[in-house]
Amino acid sequence: MPPARRFTRFASLAGFCVLLAGCGGGGSSYDTAEQSGPSSPQPDYSSDWIGASVAHTFDAARAAQIRSASRFLGVDADVKGGGSNQSHPYELARLDLALSGDWTGAGQRVAVVDDGFRITHQEFSGADIVANGNIAVAGGSSHGTHVAALIAGSDDQGEMMGFAPDADLHLTSYLRDDNRSEIDLAKLAGATAQAAGMGAVAQNNSWGLLYTPPGDPTRELLVSDVRDHMTVNGSSVAQAFAGLAGGTQAAWNDYFEELEAFQSSGVIVWAMSNDDTLSVNDASSALPLLIPEVEDAWIAVGNGLFQTDSANQITSAQRLSAACGEMAARCLFADGTTRSAAAGSDTAYGLGTGTSFAAPQVSGAIAIMAQAFPSLSSQEWTKRLLATAYSDFADFAQDGTVDFGSGVIKAYSDEWGMGVLDIAAALSPVDGVSLVNGRSLDNAERIIVTNAALVSGSAYGDGTRAGLAGIDIAVFDRLDTPFLMPADILAVTSEPDTGQPHPLPLFAESSAFDMLAVSGDDRGSGQADFGAGTYRLDVAALGGADLVSSFRGLTSPAAMTGSLSALSGHGAAMVGQIAAGPWTFEHYGLVTSHATLSESAVGGVGAALGLELGSFGLKASMLTAHEQGGVLGLSGYGPMGAPAGAAINSAALSAELEIGHDGLVFAGLETGTAAAGGGSGYVTGMDNLTFSAFQIGVAASNLFGESDRLTIAVSQPLRLETGSIDLSLPVGRTRQGAVVMADHRADLVPAGRQIDLGLHYQIELETQAQLEFGAVLSHDAGHIGGATHASLGAQFRGRF
Repeated sequence: MPPARRFTRFASLAGFCVLLAGCGGGGSSYDTAEQSGPSSPQPDYSSDWIGASVAHTFDAARAAQIRSASRFLGVDADVKGGGSNQSHPYELARLDLALSGDWTGAGQRVAVVDDGFRITHQEFSGADIVANGNIAVAGGSSHGTHVAALIAGSDDQGEMMGFAPDADLHLTSYLRDDNRSEIDLAKLAGATAQAAGMGAVAQNNSWGLLYTPPGDPTRELLVSDVRDHMTVNGSSVAQAFAGLAGGTQAAWNDYFEELEAFQSSGVIVWAMSNDDTLSVNDASSALPLLIPEVEDAWIAVGNGLFQTDSANQITSAQRLSAACGEMAARCLFADGTTRSAAAGSDTAYGLGTGTSFAAPQVSGAIAIMAQAFPSLSSQEWTKRLLATAYSDFADFAQDGTVDFGSGVIKAYSDEWGMGVLDIAAALSPVDGVSLVNGRSLDNAERIIVTNAALVSGSAYGDGTRAGLAGIDIAVFDRLDTPFLMPADILAVTSEPDTGQPHPLPLFAESSAFDMLAVSGDDRGSGQADFGAGTYRLDVAALGGADLVSSFRGLTSPAAMTGSLSALSGHGAAMVGQIAAGPWTFEHYGLVTSHATLSESAVGGVGAALGLELGSFGLKASMLTAHEQGGVLGLSGYGPMGAPAGAAINSAALSAELEIGHDGLVFAGLETGTAAAGGGSGYVTGMDNLTFSAFQIGVAASNLFGESDRLTIAVSQPLRLETGSIDLSLPVGRTRQGAVVMADHRADLVPAGRQIDLGLHYQIELETQAQLEFGAVLSHDAGHIGGATHASLGAQFRGRF
C-alpha cells in the first residue's frame, strides 16, 4: 500500500480549495509565475515571549531588516477567510532573531524522506545535495520540492528562503526506484543509514502510512490499528506493520533499527496527520508509542492557524491537524501555511498548508541547533526545542507536565503538545546561566555568575579587566547547554577611591579611631642611652603601617605611598632605632588588618640602615611581609578564587636634604616582589609580580608665620609593574558531559600610572590649636588611563 502525504481537511474553512486550486490540502501546491508574500505587522520585541532571556547572539536591528526582506516575506501565505492578522510562519517561530545571529544551519545536513524533488530549482542553488536513489519528480508532484526548500531554500536566490538556508540536504524518495508506486522499506532503511553516516542532524518525514481494512475506504494507519492487531494476533510491532501496511516483518525490523540508530546523532521529525477529527495518533508520527527505543530524539509536528498581535504574541489559535494526543510530551506545532518552491519549473512557486510544511521548519530548527550547539547530543537538541516551545496563549490548556531535569518543568497540552516552535528561545539560556566548577556536568558545582568575581586592589587599576578582555568563558544553563560569555565580566575593576585618596592621609579617614591613627595620637615612644649610642622605641596601636612607612621614608603629610600603606588597615607596629654617630639601624615589626579585605591581615618584619652626613640623610630598608587573603590587594570569590595569600619582599631607598633652617627636599622609592601559589577554581597561579611606589617633594616652614609648614609632593601609590595570572577556564563541553577547559595567561599590569600632585599646609595657632589644609590632583587616578581625580580637605584641632 503506498504511503500518504500529509493532507489536511478544512471542514471549517470553506473556499480554501479554490485558493489552492486542487484541494489537496497539506500535500498540495501549485505553480505560479509570481506570488508576492502578503504584508504582515512587524513584531515589537520590547514585549518578548521569553521574559528576561539572554539572547545567544541576537541583533534586534538586523532582525528587523531580515523580517522586511523579500525572501523572508516570500514564505508567507494566508488561509482564505483566516483573518487579517494571520501569523507569518517564520516570524511566529522567531527565525528572524536566529538569523540575525548568523545561525543559518551552516555546515549541517538534513535528510528528507519524501517524493517529487526538483533539485535544479533556483532555491537549491549552491546547496550540497546528496540524492539516494531515484528522486526525480513523478506525476507532477511538487511535495518534496516544497518541503526541501522550506528546510534549505537559498537566502540569496529566488523568491523565498529556507528555515536553515545554509544547510545541506540528503534526499530520498519513499517509493521504489523502478515502479515509483510502492513503498520500499529496504531503500528507506539504507537511506536512513546513509544519512546517519554522512552526519545528518535531522530526518524530515512529511508522509504517512495508509491502511485499507476490508470494507473501509483508504485511511491512515493509526496506533490503535497496530495495538489491536498485536492484541488479537499476539504479534510484534513489526508483524503488525507488515500485516496492516505491507512489507515483511524483517524489512520493518531493519527499518525500525535504522531509525533508532539514526537518533544517536540526529533527530527524527515526523509530520502528524492533517485529520483534525482524529481522536488517536497516526502510527507513523507516533511510532515511539509502539517502539520506545526510538523516542529519545523524536518530534511529532502539527499545523495550526494563528492570529498574532504587533508583539508577535498569539491572540488566538485554531488547530488544523490532529491533536498531539499521547505524543504530547514529544510534540510541537508550527504555522504550516507556506509558499515555497514548486516542481513546474526552476522558477516556479506554490502555496500549501499542512503538517507537511510545518515539519520542515522543525527540521530546519534542528540544523540551527546543531550549528549553535555542536557539543549537544541529538536528544539534547530535541529537549531544548520542546522545553522552550511557546505555550503562553489562551487556547493552550495544561494537561500535564514534563520534567526535563535540573528543575526545568514545562506544561504540555494534549491538543497542542509542548506548544509552538520558538527557535530564538531554544537558542537562549533556559532559566539563566551558571558557572561550573568541576570537570563533569553531572557533579560539578554550579555558581550563579553574580556570585563569582576577581576583585583587584588599587595596585592593579584596570589591568585585571584588560587582561581578561578577549577571553570567552563557558556558562551553562539548566539544560547543560554552554553559552559563551566575556571573561572580563568577572573582573571587578579598581576605581579611584574618593573616600580615601592616598595623597591626603590626614583627611582620608572618618572614624575617631582612624583619626587617632593618622594624627599620631595612638603612638608612644621611649629612649635609652648606652655608651656612645642611643636606642629609641616607637610604637603605634592603630596606625602601625603608617608608622613603619614614615620611618622608611615613604610617607609625608602630602603623600602616602608604599605597599604597607596601601595594604594595611588598623593594627600595631613597633620601630626600634639604634643611633651611633652618623649611622642608624632600625628594625620593624607589625601586625594589622587588611585595608580592603575583610577577615584578612598583613604582618611583617624589616630592617633599615641609615646614614646622616650633615644636612643630608640616606636610608635603605628591607621588608618581608605576609599578606593573608589576597595578593597585593587582589582577591576573588566563587570559582574565581585568587590565591589566599602572598609573600611580599620589598626594598626602599629614601633621602632627605635640609636647605637652610626651614627647607627640606625629600624622596622615597619602594620596589618589590610578591609570590603567590594557586587559587581555587579557575585560578591556577600568579607569576612574576613586581610593584613600585615613590614620592618626591619639598617642605618649607615659617613661610607666612613662625609656626606654619607647607609640603608639596609628587607621588605614585602602589602599582603593579609586572605580573600575570594563570587561569583554567571552561570553554565548552563534550557530548558525554565533560567540561572542556582551556588554559589562559592574563597580563595584569594596568595601562595607566597614577601620579599625584599633593599639597599640605599646617599652621599652629596661639590657642594651642592646629589648622590644616590639603589638596591633591591625581592623573590616571586608580592607575586607570585617562581618569582624573581631585580632593580638598581641611581640619581644625584644638587641645583642651
